[in-house]
Amino acid sequence: MNGKLWWSRVGGGLSAVMFAALMAGSLGGCKLLKKEKKAFGAECVTDLDCADLMCSTTGNVCSKTCTYDSDCGGDLVCRTKDDGSGNWCSKQVGTAPNGSCMNSWDCQHNHCLKYVAKEDQPGICSKYCQTEADCPDGMKICMKISDSGLLKLCIPGDPKADPSARPQFSPVPHTPRGTPAPRPRPRPHPAAQPARHPDPAPGRSATPTPARGRTPAGAPARRR
Repeated sequence: MNGKLWWSRVGGGLSAVMFAALMAGSLGGCKLLKKEKKAFGAECVTDLDCADLMCSTTGNVCSKTCTYDSDCGGDLVCRTKDDGSGNWCSKQVGTAPNGSCMNSWDCQHNHCLKYVAKEDQPGICSKYCQTEADCPDGMKICMKISDSGLLKLCIPGDPKADPSARPQFSPVPHTPRGTPAPRPRPRPHPAAQPARHPDPAPGRSATPTPARGRTPAGAPARRR
């Protein structure tokens, strides 16, 4: 066999084998570099770990946006983000609704309600609701409160009572975990009103009548 012909055949075969090996190595490397994304509910460290690019910092779980607990399912709850920019599914970390709180991050859903004019005292944890059925026992009132926007929150009280008799609540501002909520401004006291003397009865003069035999102050004395 001609030497040049033999080398062209052998050399061509070696080149093909080397090319195939390089391609296989390249594809394998791509698979290693392209990390498989985790599904909703799986544990995560960063947003890049999750298929939806959303890793909840409360419980480190691959998350998604939500409004109510029913949007999350399972043991997850719909929690408002610490910066108040939206809600996402998170693990149950903190106090459940109807429990005591001082800051929003004390609560599982990041909602702490305090009685109006008693903001310096402990409040009560709450969550968003559509109907009373979404609320736990002891909080069977589902209604809007000030600063809650278009969504309703669970509050304590008798749902059959007159709405005017229900306690008034205000939400604690959302702050990062470990950061106390800003202290409420003291409410101004109403200005004191000057004392008002009763008006004299009809037909009577406001000036007292001097007793008989006495001269009114400032009047000249009578000559005898």
